Amino acid sequence: MIHGVDARAADAALCLSELVANGVLHAQSNIEVDISSDHGKSIHIAVSDECDDLPKAVGALPGQPAGRGLVVVHALASEWGVTPHAAGGKTVWFDLD
Repeated sequence: MIHGVDARAADAALCLSELVANGVLHAQSNIEVDISSDHGKSIHIAVSDECDDLPKAVGALPGQPAGRGLVVVHALASEWGVTPHAAGGKTVWFDLD
């Protein structure tokens, strides 16, 4: 534990910041964040936006300032994915067990 905080909190904060940054930079729309926990056993975080473009975890070449966000999420999360919305937009989510 780090100063009384579950060690997963740092991973959750980093992954959340990556998804919010993607929403702001790429979707350029309103975003909504949903955070839930299964009595401390797992953490589920979802970021929804109004853009239909689906993200891809592709990485970046050395020296490129962007392109690593979903690679980080993939490395830290126990599971992650993208759920397109029928009415447009999507939700990008991840779980930490």
